[in-house]
Amino acid sequence: MCMANLGNEQPGVLSSALRNHILSHTTSVFESSYQSHRVRADLMSLAFGNEAGRDEQLFAMLRDMSMSRDANAPVDITAKEYRAFEQRSDVVMLRRSMDNATDSKERTRFRSKVNNLLRTLSQLQLEKNRAEYFKRVDYLRAKGGVYY
Repeated sequence: MCMANLGNEQPGVLSSALRNHILSHTTSVFESSYQSHRVRADLMSLAFGNEAGRDEQLFAMLRDMSMSRDANAPVDITAKEYRAFEQRSDVVMLRRSMDNATDSKERTRFRSKVNNLLRTLSQLQLEKNRAEYFKRVDYLRAKGGVYY
């Protein structure tokens, strides 16, 4: 949540439009990149005001959880995974077509297809690797175990 006191309904919270202008982002980029997916606000306080009690410290810690990073989380695919992509029949066929292309525009078009395919495969594999990593780590953390 971006904080300021600009006469909004909630003191200390920027309007979405002003926040997006300052950060040069859309609301969806802000919510997916900066705001925690698990805890976006102290909903009890928003709903019940002072009757909800004071748990600012708890909610500050919960919001900050998403800001901490895990140095052991995968940030790239392995060389073995990339080699496996290079051996896929569609990649081999595109590379062969690129090598056999006589026109430079055609060669560029095949190169772009290969690069886009490898980039997409890598992104999907990285998402899978990270999901598996965090599932395992969250389980180990919940059991009080070592997770690195």
